[in-house]
Amino acid sequence: MKFEFNLKSLIVFVFLMLASFVYFQQSAYALEHRKVAGKYEFVVGFLTDPAFAGQMNAAVFLIKNPSARNNRPIFGLEQSLKGTIIFADKTLSVELKPLSGEPGAYAGYFLPTRTGKYIFRVEGTIEGSIVNEQFESSDVLSSNAIQFPEKLDGLPSGEIHAINKKPNQIMLIAFAGILLSIVALVIAFLCFLSQGKKVNLPKP
Repeated sequence: MKFEFNLKSLIVFVFLMLASFVYFQQSAYALEHRKVAGKYEFVVGFLTDPAFAGQMNAAVFLIKNPSARNNRPIFGLEQSLKGTIIFADKTLSVELKPLSGEPGAYAGYFLPTRTGKYIFRVEGTIEGSIVNEQFESSDVLSSNAIQFPEKLDGLPSGEIHAINKKPNQIMLIAFAGILLSIVALVIAFLCFLSQGKKVNLPKP
């Protein structure tokens, strides 16, 4: 069995690989990675990114111990850590709650009302180690450009409330995009193999 070179399939495969790489790189830039207390790995950012003013969101702290076996996530920190959201001279204390489906992640929910960067502060202890760290968020954007069909200012308050109850819509779209990218990569690779495959039967 041998494989023949198929330029069309190869181009599709490479293009999808590059598109997926760019997507994941852009997602990574929105998060801040830092080692805390000498051994804990913190990954911090908005739950839904890009974040928009007037849309419910959360500061998320993903906390793991890389030195432990299998890069162990740390559970139960909602009891020993507290979060604070800072914007200019204003502060808001938020309760950190375990994020469903993401072991070792804790979310402090709030609704950003101003565009710009926010500071996420976390204080307390982790397994006896004192923690007092601040992380800078990505920019909160104005939602004016994406409001459709009416602007929020022209909607009844009940409809605005209903819109704000959907903080994970963008995240779900992003996850769907990731899944579709993976499926497309698998299909492209299989096409590349099947179209370029040629079986040589043994001569009598």
